Amino acid sequence: MSGMMLLVVLVFALISLAVAQPNIIDVVTQDGHKLWIIPPEGQVYDDMAIALGQSLRFVYDPLHDVKLASDEEAYESCDKSKMTYIGDHDAGLPGFVWTPEEVGTYYIVCGEDDHCERKQKFILTVTEGPLVTTAAPEADGVIGEGGEESVDMEVTDGEEETTSGARGNAMHIAVWGGIAALLVWAM
Repeated sequence: MSGMMLLVVLVFALISLAVAQPNIIDVVTQDGHKLWIIPPEGQVYDDMAIALGQSLRFVYDPLHDVKLASDEEAYESCDKSKMTYIGDHDAGLPGFVWTPEEVGTYYIVCGEDDHCERKQKFILTVTEGPLVTTAAPEADGVIGEGGEESVDMEVTDGEEETTSGARGNAMHIAVWGGIAALLVWAM
């Protein structure tokens, strides 16, 4: 029976870890889809800000990737020779999670074909401050630089949302896992 109890505890522990992911911010399109895609014609991604220790999650199909442009000039010109992979084609499903290791400015682009030129890119600022819960402060439909409508990059915050959301679910799973383990052990 101890083998069965260990199996039950292990399964519930793994489920808890999979559900509870604090400090991960999803890249979300204006229409609410959690996808890293070429924005619709005439739209751009908003720049984002997060705190050191937070992560971004990119969900994309194998036609995309996630790269860092070396500087603002490479970002603006979409110079592929000055881009470095951080998430390759196969990393996007079920979701590529990237955690910046230093405070600073990061130029994030899709390096595939003409995706960068078609505005699949944004600037990320990483600060030492408290956890960030929102994207750059622009309202829906606000015209960004170059007269283009911006795509909101709504975020979910690991601290706020997972307190009642994923972390709460993980806590319930862990409690029920413990109860199930005790029941198996008592048999």
